[in-house]
Amino acid sequence: GVLGITPTWDRLEVTPRLPADWPHAEAHVLYKGRRHHVVIDHGTPQIHALEQVLNVPLLWVMDFNLRRTAYAPAQVVNVDFRGHYGDQITLCEGATSGTYLSPMHNWGGPSHLTKLTVAVALHGADASVVIETSDDEFATLSSAPAMPLQDGVSDYPLTDLQGRLVRVRFELLRPSATAAPPVIDGFRITADSSTAN
Repeated sequence: GVLGITPTWDRLEVTPRLPADWPHAEAHVLYKGRRHHVVIDHGTPQIHALEQVLNVPLLWVMDFNLRRTAYAPAQVVNVDFRGHYGDQITLCEGATSGTYLSPMHNWGGPSHLTKLTVAVALHGADASVVIETSDDEFATLSSAPAMPLQDGVSDYPLTDLQGRLVRVRFELLRPSATAAPPVIDGFRITADSSTAN
């Protein structure tokens, strides 16, 4: 329009085409998730970035193929993959305990983990989860305390966990080798970029 505001891939461009009897104009524009205040005074534009409006959370979902990601395969002890695509994990036949360590996920930058969601059918057994984060390929790591899982689909808030890399460790336990084992159908982690303003 007459304000000449054009969003480009790199920046917000302003080439005003104001009528001669308009010495001043202002507008608020949403560009790349941030509000901008555009002021045109006697043909000279000024752009002021305001607050962040959209802060889309980072999301890592593991529910279709729990065996591997593009980064690596999962590491398992006494755990079997079920389903056509390996989309469930459970204890091997005869095992009373087992461990699943997910492949690492790379957020691509610093992040603050906010929530874990897990879908599990306990069948009277027990399962717990530990979230591990790192910035150096897990040479050193931070982890949350083990959290017992509840039956069904449940959310678990995460606090004080941050890092570029994340992985999830499930511990599965049943009272006897003949009891029904717990089955994990998938999980997802939500995070916020720590560099967001």
